[in-house]
Amino acid sequence: MTRHEEMPFLDFRWGVERETHRMLPDGQLSPEPHPAALRPGPFTRDFAETMLEIVTDPLPSIGRVMGELEGLTREARAAVHPERLWPFSMPPRLPEDAGIPVAALGRRAVLYRQGLALRHGKARQMISGVHLNTSFGPAMEGWLAGHTPLGAGEDSFQLRLARNLYGDLAWFSILFGASPVTAEGGPLAVSHRNGPRGYARAGFLPFLDLTSTKAYLDGIRRGLGTVSPEFTALGLVRDGRVLQLNGNVFQTEKEFYAPIRLRQAARAGESGLQALSRRGAGYLELRFLDVDPFTPTGVSEDGLRLMHLFILDGLARPTEPRPTAVLGEDLDRAARAARMDPRALDPALAGGLGTRLDELERWALALDGLEPGGRHLRALDGYRARVARPSLLPSARLAALFEASGMDWTAFGLHIANQFPKGVSHALDYAGV
Repeated sequence: MTRHEEMPFLDFRWGVERETHRMLPDGQLSPEPHPAALRPGPFTRDFAETMLEIVTDPLPSIGRVMGELEGLTREARAAVHPERLWPFSMPPRLPEDAGIPVAALGRRAVLYRQGLALRHGKARQMISGVHLNTSFGPAMEGWLAGHTPLGAGEDSFQLRLARNLYGDLAWFSILFGASPVTAEGGPLAVSHRNGPRGYARAGFLPFLDLTSTKAYLDGIRRGLGTVSPEFTALGLVRDGRVLQLNGNVFQTEKEFYAPIRLRQAARAGESGLQALSRRGAGYLELRFLDVDPFTPTGVSEDGLRLMHLFILDGLARPTEPRPTAVLGEDLDRAARAARMDPRALDPALAGGLGTRLDELERWALALDGLEPGGRHLRALDGYRARVARPSLLPSARLAALFEASGMDWTAFGLHIANQFPKGVSHALDYAGV
């Protein structure tokens, strides 16, 4: 028997995609092209030429994926030096749109990004986040089939997991929200990134359907085939220059900005939708994590271990079909949580989140029985302590530190970036900032 056959709760693959920006030491976006020293695969660009994306392989343990992410972060810092890597989700002070070149990734990719800029503005596209990709293997699926088999309204365990995680979105806003401030000022929020200033866009909602995997695919295809009067009115061609790929709701499937997406690895010549249609969901892409400013890697090992607990719990709880209207309620709750002042968390909401975290303790104990060190219960206890004292939650801590600094947002971000050690073997302690 393999290790995972004996211990199915560890039969997972984990991958991380972390976005950041290359910054000059004076706080300006780098004018330089993407460095050739950043090898393809682990390093690419997202929306803008300055917007570096660090991508790990899918790996069989959280410890290993964190180790790879730390190594890639060290490599990136060395390759861009003397530039800095921006440490927050919300971008620094930005130039006018003309001063933000989109990523030079090929003609179609450039046109797609030009379309995003036309539709949503470049500033919104410059918001950074962390995506967690998670899948599970046959041992975990076998355990689920024996203990909580699929019900009549469930066609895969991946679909079940997606449904349950949508129900937890408001909790994720509070636990992982770390974007309280924007360079333009305005009110504080738990997560501007997951609120109206960021990716809480209603445009994808009419096309989001989790009643079945087929319904999910059909919804995205409807968006790809539905003409948007709003986007069409922006124009498709101006003075002989193409402005966007098309005037539809989604130019491509990538514009389906749902916070949780069913995915399947595409083979040569396949689109993501074709892969998903032919072989079903292979993994989930979780897109709701803000960049964690308290660690150089942008995501903490404790955060990933907490997500492991939510994922185990979500896989084990059978679901009913979750239509668009119900998903809209999930998204509304999450957006309301994201908009809250992080210094004034509703006590009733904090109490509900505390109860939800208590429900995960059995999974932490089960995992700690399989791996030495008690790391999962320790991670869970750390988050329970933060919820019990909300000033310790990442968004409230970051807001307090920023206000105490007396700096503007860009200067504060550079100050924090300069504090990160060149070796990223441990998280930075912000207590002395």
